[in-house]
Amino acid sequence: MRAAGIEMTHVPYRGATAAVNEIVAGHVPVGFTGMSSVVPLLADKRVRLLATSTSSRASQLPDVPTVAETVPGFSFVPWCALLVPAHTPPEIVARLNTAAVTALKDPTVRARLAELGFEVVGGTPEQLAVAVRAEFARMGDLIRAANIRE
Repeated sequence: MRAAGIEMTHVPYRGATAAVNEIVAGHVPVGFTGMSSVVPLLADKRVRLLATSTSSRASQLPDVPTVAETVPGFSFVPWCALLVPAHTPPEIVARLNTAAVTALKDPTVRARLAELGFEVVGGTPEQLAVAVRAEFARMGDLIRAANIRE
């Protein structure tokens, strides 16, 4: 909204599924959610994807423009990660990470995630921490304005 200079009303939902259901039903005119929530609905035209938030077009949806094509410089890459409580023993973190990275290397898993609009990365807990800090720094003004805390 800030980058485009528009006003919209944020309507909180208990997850993407509830929000997307409201869009499909016509109760909400527009929404902003991860592609995995809408890609399965595109084939039967239950939703219309207006744009992606990444800086370049999604390989799975090359005909869908990016927000940046209308709002220059806009880029927001949603991501998901496997998280555990802060004081989880390092050996358990390592075992979970190894299992997750192994699963993400499986061609069947990668193909299914790609079908849902995910671009698989994987990595170490340290790499994730660096990425989260970088995203917090990049989104600093927005984070402070929204009073978001770690």
